[in-house]
Amino acid sequence: MISKFSPNQITLTFTDGAIKHLQGSLSKDPTALGVFMGTRKAGCSGYAYVTELLHTPNDALIKAQANTAFAVYIAPESVGYLNDLTVDVEQKTLGQKTLVYRNPNEAARCGCGESFMPKNKAVKE
Repeated sequence: MISKFSPNQITLTFTDGAIKHLQGSLSKDPTALGVFMGTRKAGCSGYAYVTELLHTPNDALIKAQANTAFAVYIAPESVGYLNDLTVDVEQKTLGQKTLVYRNPNEAARCGCGESFMPKNKAVKE
């Protein structure tokens, strides 16, 4: 099952693996209000995804309740970069799991995969 939801002008998709992974993190931290998603300037391509547990209420964030059993809070300034994003989980070496992001709005990614350039920023003004 894939969970989709649309808070205001954004559509996000969480795979079953991502939901299970995030629910596991939330179950270990009863003080968390939900999951925060956003972007920050980073790396050689421009932006990095930020997904972390949210502990402090913030009225500036967009809150959406998905059928994921947890609340998702989105930074309004990241809406354009996160729209149509699919969040999945991937098993790395030594059994470690990490979130992976598939975004049709990416123009490029850096070689190590830590940062991306959104299509709407790919053309120099």
